[in-house]
Amino acid sequence: MKSKIWKEIYFYNYINKLENKDKIFFVELYGYKIYDKCKHVQSVNINLNDKGKIAQNFKKVNKVNKSEWCIKWLLEYKGNITLDDFLKKKLKHKEIYSICLQICNIIYILYKGEYSHVDLHFNNIMVNKTDKKYFYFMNNKIPYCGYQLSAIDYGIILHKKFVNKLAHWNEQFSLNRENWAFMQMFNITFSIINE
Repeated sequence: MKSKIWKEIYFYNYINKLENKDKIFFVELYGYKIYDKCKHVQSVNINLNDKGKIAQNFKKVNKVNKSEWCIKWLLEYKGNITLDDFLKKKLKHKEIYSICLQICNIIYILYKGEYSHVDLHFNNIMVNKTDKKYFYFMNNKIPYCGYQLSAIDYGIILHKKFVNKLAHWNEQFSLNRENWAFMQMFNITFSIINE
């Protein structure tokens, strides 16, 4: 269970057990297969010869091209417009309100399952048009205003059960999950309002 893959699979099991009203905010896993003695070569968009911190950390943590294991995912498609691209257009106040509360709802659903999406940012949130009128957040009926969000990319998912005390953010998550969830809500929604 030290591998990120198993944490991610564990998280997909959590998503699959959610009620449909909550499940729509996440990508559903339809199936996966793990291969050993794999011949695939990982491709990355990072210059691994760069002396910068990102490239060096990536090399150290991921050990690119060293694994003979490979996984194939069959995932639900959640569209091709990220929140980052979507926020470039002029939005009405009620649309911004709905987007902010949908993000808070995503974080709250994760919190209830003792999870956190550490990498939740504008490029890991997809925006799709919807005919659904409302969702519920903290027992309040909130309008979608025509757009429904979904969190993607669960490669860095935290769960209370798998906390690694060596990483600073893991420790912060485990010490006070309520504060962690609130700070995530505040940081992301504040970034939207500042756009």
